[in-house]
Amino acid sequence: MLLFLLNSCFRRGYTKSENPNEYLTFELLDNGTYTVTGFSGYPAKNLVIPSTYKGVMVTEIAEEAFENQPGLFLRPKDIETVTIQDGIKIINSRAFRFCGATKYTLPNSIEVIGDDVFNDHVERKINFPNNLKKVGEYAFAGFTFQDELYLDGIELGIGAFYDTRVKKVTFSDYYTEIPDYLFASSKILEEVVLPDTCTKIGNEAFSSCNLKNLKFGSMLSEFGNRAFVNNSNLETIEFNAEKLYFNSFTFGNISSLKEISFNNTNYIENLGEAFCNSKFNNIHFNNVTNYYLDHGAVCLD
Repeated sequence: MLLFLLNSCFRRGYTKSENPNEYLTFELLDNGTYTVTGFSGYPAKNLVIPSTYKGVMVTEIAEEAFENQPGLFLRPKDIETVTIQDGIKIINSRAFRFCGATKYTLPNSIEVIGDDVFNDHVERKINFPNNLKKVGEYAFAGFTFQDELYLDGIELGIGAFYDTRVKKVTFSDYYTEIPDYLFASSKILEEVVLPDTCTKIGNEAFSSCNLKNLKFGSMLSEFGNRAFVNNSNLETIEFNAEKLYFNSFTFGNISSLKEISFNNTNYIENLGEAFCNSKFNNIHFNNVTNYYLDHGAVCLD
């Protein structure tokens, strides 16, 4: 109780200014535009990042600009909302880490979002800019999106959408590999549409999601450790690659599986390990000859 009271007494207030050119600090970049580096004094409750400063374009938000280091004393009040004006192109790493905002509005001018930009421990809402070229590691972790995301031409970092709230994700044929932990722990994710160009899914890429049915293309042959583990409502899986390389618990801890189909497959590695602690009713080998099941392994007859 004493610590709580002391913390409350020493907390700072918000700025009284509504002009972001007054309550923010800026630094001139080598390209002749400005980057926002942080607050000049007290924080703003509803933060606005302007697109110009002294008549010159603002194009970036600096690394750790609004990062809020949690502590017992002298911690600023959390920012509640963040609005970034059109013209900002780059948000550098950890720019809003632990700042506490629950809603972000991003312009379509944003092209790059760095590592851990929004990493926090609160539930937040955000829109997805249309012209993104790069999303860093764990950049959107913990966010709520609209029901569907379409990903095309964006370089994606490890865990970029870790623990996000989105129901459907569609990948364009730009992608050949899905990074590790990309949508891990995205508990309401029900549908993933993968392109025929995809060849590999990384470790825990879709672990602990809510996927219902999976269909993999003929080029998708490599599956990482625990890639789909703990998808407790998964019912059907269809494989279409000639060769399949599974790893430990790739499809582990799934009790709802009704049907697994292998089409035109002539080699499967680590099938038994892949489905550890999972149960299924039917397994089909279509256009597959000279193979049989032996204690969860596929063997040559």
